[in-house]
Amino acid sequence: MPHAGSIDVLDVGYCEGWDPGGRAVVGALAPAVARGRDRAGEQYAVVLSAGGRPRVLIEVAWWQDYCAVWLFDDLLRRTARYEFRRLAADRMFLTETGEWRYESADQAEFDASAWTRTRQMSVEGQLMELVRPSGTRGEIRQAIGEVRAGEYWTPVPAFGAWAGLAVLDPGVAAPVVLNELPGPGAH
Repeated sequence: MPHAGSIDVLDVGYCEGWDPGGRAVVGALAPAVARGRDRAGEQYAVVLSAGGRPRVLIEVAWWQDYCAVWLFDDLLRRTARYEFRRLAADRMFLTETGEWRYESADQAEFDASAWTRTRQMSVEGQLMELVRPSGTRGEIRQAIGEVRAGEYWTPVPAFGAWAGLAVLDPGVAAPVVLNELPGPGAH
């Protein structure tokens, strides 16, 4: 049962990508176009929204065995990235995460002074973490460690089955219902 205030229904839209300056999707796609791109391994993006506000952006490029999940803050700046690589026909591995913290509403997305943390994981269980408290202009703190690599595998999502990636947003509750929007040109 979802807890109070959590999101359990998301609208699904498809597009070419995300415009950080305009804080909006670029090149809306009809679901059939995105599905064709998925089958061909071509690039496209998925936007999962609640109440008209984007919550999760999923970038897909299967010809590169790539899938990334981005989360947004209230100002539609990207604050987290989960980068997966498809390393088996039906499974992908979380190879890297990124996190950005902004001190004010005036800071642009990926501002050079924003606090950042990057974590890189290997299938052998190695972890490297880089923290930049003052962004790219300041010091770098590095840590090397180990992780349970088995916990970083996840099934490759079938087209339209985005719920397993949507719950990377802590505000989204499982099980989440996905409502596919018709896209441009629909009647």
